[in-house]
Amino acid sequence: MMILYVKINGTNPTIKIETNAEIIVNHIRIIYGRYIYPNCESNNECFAIKIMKCDDRYLVSFGSKEICLVEEELPQIIERIFMNICKSNADIYNVHAACVRYLNHAFAFMGKSGTGKSTLTSYLYKKGMIFVSDDKISIDLKHEITYSCGRPIFLREDVLNLFQNEEKKIYKIGKYKRSVIEPQFYQFQISSIPIFFQLYRRKKDFEIYTPDIIEKIDIIQNNMIFFQDVKNLKLIAECARKFKIYVVHYTNVEDIEKLIRRKEKWN
Repeated sequence: MMILYVKINGTNPTIKIETNAEIIVNHIRIIYGRYIYPNCESNNECFAIKIMKCDDRYLVSFGSKEICLVEEELPQIIERIFMNICKSNADIYNVHAACVRYLNHAFAFMGKSGTGKSTLTSYLYKKGMIFVSDDKISIDLKHEITYSCGRPIFLREDVLNLFQNEEKKIYKIGKYKRSVIEPQFYQFQISSIPIFFQLYRRKKDFEIYTPDIIEKIDIIQNNMIFFQDVKNLKLIAECARKFKIYVVHYTNVEDIEKLIRRKEKWN
């Protein structure tokens, strides 16, 4: 039996993963490797997850729940469990966004799959900006702190030319196959809420604008990771008040870099 301890950020419980399947250990080491702790002082402080391989299926048990899965379903389920644990703190919420830091500001990139979040983050990292996350961040609204809460950089083959001289790992579990880049320099925690860019790719001139309140709320709803209920309506209103969001239509990543480096716009 193999045991891993994972702590996503400083305010959430340590996750204890117990499994008899090496593929699970490899998956968690690749995706959450930077968050793995060698041990835990007290198992009473841990949220326990057991993943047992039985023939061609996996039995996942946590709390009072048990789920039986095939291998292809494991990445999404593991991530969903981790994200729900991350939001167990009342003041912390998760956003589907990539993120970098430049000088005194963090910049988060939201958008649907294919809008270039990973490509843009990779490009900015190679241009000297500090990597925070490729996919998700956790925001403590009360204390205005941003935590890295995501995986290393996952890239398709057509973007790998950005990292010709870097060590790469081929990640594959089930039908998923990507090249993984673990940045040498990254930051776990930022003492501010990021400036958000909602990204859209288009073959026209570069455009940036501040959305009205209706569009801003829609952007927040589409990128926050939670279940819709009455409580979250209050959260959305609070995020709309605290988040600085810009809508960006772009073709070239260089245009985003130039925008971020315009110090006078963010000071």
